[in-house]
Amino acid sequence: MRYEEFAKVLENRASNMARNLTKSEETLKRRLDDLGADYKMHFPLGIYILDFVVRGRVVLEVDGASHIGREEYDAKRDKFCREMGLKVVRIPASKVNKFWLKSYVKKPKEVTDERVLKHREKLAAKRVKRASKIVKNSFDWVES
Repeated sequence: MRYEEFAKVLENRASNMARNLTKSEETLKRRLDDLGADYKMHFPLGIYILDFVVRGRVVLEVDGASHIGREEYDAKRDKFCREMGLKVVRIPASKVNKFWLKSYVKKPKEVTDERVLKHREKLAAKRVKRASKIVKNSFDWVES
């Protein structure tokens, strides 16, 4: 399977997951909406689908029954996310109602310094380039 085909399959799977939320995901989505959070739900990144990405910086993963026995896979995904400059927060499904979200949702102060903005753009470009390289390399063995 070529990368382009895989990316399409991943997008379709993410769309399907977004239409069929677990109760914990529904609760977290509602809480994020109530806080006016800027987030993406079931966001494909590389070869993974992330539950929630808040402000493009924090990954909120709801750990329910589907994560039992997948600790090694989750650790690899977490490492990949950290390499992309994202903070990963795992929330047990039973704790979604009690989890303190405000610290992850609040909007950062507006930055107007041009040097800081240019630096952030360069970092973002490096992350995208690194992610693309990692994903492409993972598919090199498939193509002959």
